[in-house]
Amino acid sequence: MTKHTQKVETPTPIQDTENRRVHGQGLACKMVHDDHVAEVTRLRQRQEAYEASLPKDQQAALREIAKAGSRDLRDVWDNECAARLAYVIIFELADKINADLDLQDALRWLSRIGLEAVDRVEADMKHVHSIARQFQKVHTVYRA
Repeated sequence: MTKHTQKVETPTPIQDTENRRVHGQGLACKMVHDDHVAEVTRLRQRQEAYEASLPKDQQAALREIAKAGSRDLRDVWDNECAARLAYVIIFELADKINADLDLQDALRWLSRIGLEAVDRVEADMKHVHSIARQFQKVHTVYRA
């Protein structure tokens, strides 16, 4: 008769690599961990509400996409990146140049307006992508 022995695992501490893999949550105090879990829950609920607000009917989705993409958005990703960098550079230069305060204020205003426009285009494109993704899923997205 063969003797069956059961291997008992000896408790071991959490290794640094394991803790890093879970973004420090393995060794975080209960309050920090609970706050993190609560924040993740809030974010997931917000994402769920956003996805629920997207049009489910294909015709409504096409109307929403047409509305969000009504501007000329050819090469939007390359142009968006270039525009964002240009506006950030303008903002940074405003503080560095030896010019009167009116010119510096004008440069800051120009960069702020430009960055806001780029942010709107980026938000529209993300919205369009979210709508279209519903009809052509590439991978399973988290669902709360």
